[in-house]
Amino acid sequence: MKKLIGGFTVAAILGLMLIPVNTFAQQDPYAFNEISFLSEETGFGARALAMGGAYVGLSDDYSSIYWNPAGLGLLQRSQFLVSMKHNNRSLDAEFRSNATDNSQSKTSLDAVGVAYVAEVARGSLVYAFGYNRVQNYNSLFGYSGMSQYILSFDINDVTYDFSDLTLDESIEIDGDLSQYSFAASMEVAENVFIGGTFNYYTGENNYTQIFQEIDANNLYDIVPGDLDRDKIEALTFSELTGFDFLFGLTYQYSNKFRLGATINLPRFISIKEEWSDSDEIIFDDGFIDALDDDGTFEYDVRLPFKFNIGGAYSVNNVIFTGDLEFMDWSQFRFRDDFPLSGYSKGDANLNIKRSLEATISKRMGFEYRIPQQKAVIRGGFAHVPYPVKDADSKLDRKFLSFGLGLFFDELTSLDIAYRRGWWESTYTNPYYGYEVPEKHVDNKIFATFSVKF
Repeated sequence: MKKLIGGFTVAAILGLMLIPVNTFAQQDPYAFNEISFLSEETGFGARALAMGGAYVGLSDDYSSIYWNPAGLGLLQRSQFLVSMKHNNRSLDAEFRSNATDNSQSKTSLDAVGVAYVAEVARGSLVYAFGYNRVQNYNSLFGYSGMSQYILSFDINDVTYDFSDLTLDESIEIDGDLSQYSFAASMEVAENVFIGGTFNYYTGENNYTQIFQEIDANNLYDIVPGDLDRDKIEALTFSELTGFDFLFGLTYQYSNKFRLGATINLPRFISIKEEWSDSDEIIFDDGFIDALDDDGTFEYDVRLPFKFNIGGAYSVNNVIFTGDLEFMDWSQFRFRDDFPLSGYSKGDANLNIKRSLEATISKRMGFEYRIPQQKAVIRGGFAHVPYPVKDADSKLDRKFLSFGLGLFFDELTSLDIAYRRGWWESTYTNPYYGYEVPEKHVDNKIFATFSVKF
């Protein structure tokens, strides 16, 4: 029988995560992870996304419930809309000169909703409600390579050192964040529209991490030091609920120019996490020494104000659009303490203030109506800065998009869009602290069908 002392315990793992190093992601991985998965928002609607998401000034259909609710007031007829999305995310990692290509795909319902035009004596009054999936968390990351570290255990009161092991790690994330939305818009003066949306959020984020140190070459085959592998597994299942309010203004100056602006009040999100960690040391003779721990943690976060301004200009058969989005990420707040001894919400919020900054995202797009055809072509570009101070520009997210709109008649249309995003990042292993460069490519296809009645 083997008696072991050593290996990574759960407390050791959590302690290593708090070792201060240079970047915010390394200083405070817990806070950084929350900000990352709450900020990766796509939106919905093939027309809007084909134009780079530059839709605050142009919005005039059901998807205005997300982009600018004031634009609902421009609808002349009620509308039903349904949208689908296919997502493929590729994440290339390089470790010890070994390149690994990780890819994951998912097809899902993106949105379904109705905008209803009410009868009024003058101006306009439009209501809208529906379900919208605005974030998708699916990703797969992994790498493998020779270790430069020594793993040590005391077995039967004798210290054994294991070197030349293979490090293998994988991280899989699955989930999404959706809105149940209700909105209203009205024309308060000639060509001036105001609107508001109430969003109730629900979603989940499932995180699975497996880290192994493997005797892949069978270097250690003599009992009791016949190590096969040390396997650490961390699982987190997060349930999300929350709400926010979005207010918008649209001004239409003639048929050629339209201006829009929105204010997104702080979003409040409640998160319930069920987590478990385990460490199994497995030997060739079948002996397994295991440590495990689990628990539940509930906490609330608050996202900052978000401001958007956008315009649309029409000339001949072309519409040009452009948006700016301002958000001060240093105002992100945790409203509850962490389940870590000696680490409070005050510590996390102070680190956020010191490390994050305000960003201005830029989006632009166009729509060209093909003469004598019931079709339009669209294109767009978006640049979303990384919110950490003094960050390398390669961490910024860039998105290039294009699409096609088909009109079957005056009431029925089908929009298709393709969007490609790319950026780089660095993953820091929480156990040894080494870094793994990552290259992300995010491909999405959207299809939106709408009918007016």
